[in-house]
Amino acid sequence: GNFPTEEEVAQLDHFTDDVKAFEPSVAEHFITLGSGQYQRMIFGGGIELREKEEEKMDEFREYCKANNITIPEGYDDEGRFLLRVLQGKKWNMEVTAKEIQ
Repeated sequence: GNFPTEEEVAQLDHFTDDVKAFEPSVAEHFITLGSGQYQRMIFGGGIELREKEEEKMDEFREYCKANNITIPEGYDDEGRFLLRVLQGKKWNMEVTAKEIQ
């Protein structure tokens, strides 16, 4: 078929003003599971951490201190990559620590 060249693609502006202005609602940051628990879907964007998330992050930092584990740069910042890994590993401190090393 006829596909656009890289130059043609580079000139396309897919990011309309509506797309650029989009702000997800709090409800869009999470899905609620049948058990009543929730799973965060968007980690950045300034939505405050929920109490459970704060507690788990603090627990993990303490776990790392107690076990001489250094959290890599870029994991425990506003991007919240560490939270993403913790949640993905079902809040298991040991498994998360192995994953980030």
